[in-house]
Amino acid sequence: MRNFLRLIITTLIVLSMCNASMGQNKSEKILNHVLLFKWKDGTPKETLNKSTLLLKGMTEKVEGFLALKYYNITNSSEEFNMIIIGQYSSEEALKNYESHIDHDKFVEMVIPHLEKFAVNDFWTED
Repeated sequence: MRNFLRLIITTLIVLSMCNASMGQNKSEKILNHVLLFKWKDGTPKETLNKSTLLLKGMTEKVEGFLALKYYNITNSSEEFNMIIIGQYSSEEALKNYESHIDHDKFVEMVIPHLEKFAVNDFWTED
């Protein structure tokens, strides 16, 4: 009986160690959607502010849209002057963002003011 109890206790300890180590190594993949803009000279700051606020609000409206960051670029080999980085839990989440009505509004708002535009997507593990 003692051997049986030792076996059960040992098995429980090993299983708990396996579960703990699996939890430590678990990482989620994140899809990073990077947009580079070169705004036309004279683009109103109000347009930039409204467009970025519209995008910020989408993280709450689109499931799987995890985060949004944007920065003014101070030095670029291609003369881009803004970068926007959206993070998504899946390709489906990115597609939902791209087909959302607020994304359409964003595109309508910024297209007349863009001189150049680039998109890059890549996966990272969190």
